Amino acid sequence: MSADEGKYYSSIGGWLWLPAIGTVLNILMSAYAITINASVGASLLVIYLVVAYLFWARKRVFPYVYVLSLIAVTAVTVRVADPQDIGRNLVAPIFFAICFFVTARARRTFIEPLKK
Repeated sequence: MSADEGKYYSSIGGWLWLPAIGTVLNILMSAYAITINASVGASLLVIYLVVAYLFWARKRVFPYVYVLSLIAVTAVTVRVADPQDIGRNLVAPIFFAICFFVTARARRTFIEPLKK
């Protein structure tokens, strides 16, 4: 990868803006969820803070953690709400799995090892 490519991929762009916005909104929503159910809201807040850190630090493990967190939240949502909604709730995890694991942009953006 050339220096120009490295600079290009060091910034968030393209479809990666969706999870960028999502990480911030998830933190805000889980902070609000604390007022409704303290233990669930606090758990979600911790999970989303870790996910946000991995995203903004461009850690290599982020795509895996993000897709797993989406699947986990989908499983909880389907169990609590309506099992008929599972198809609609799996759209985001499938979309982001494709986005993170197929596109060159995502593969070249999240390159930092977990530990340095």
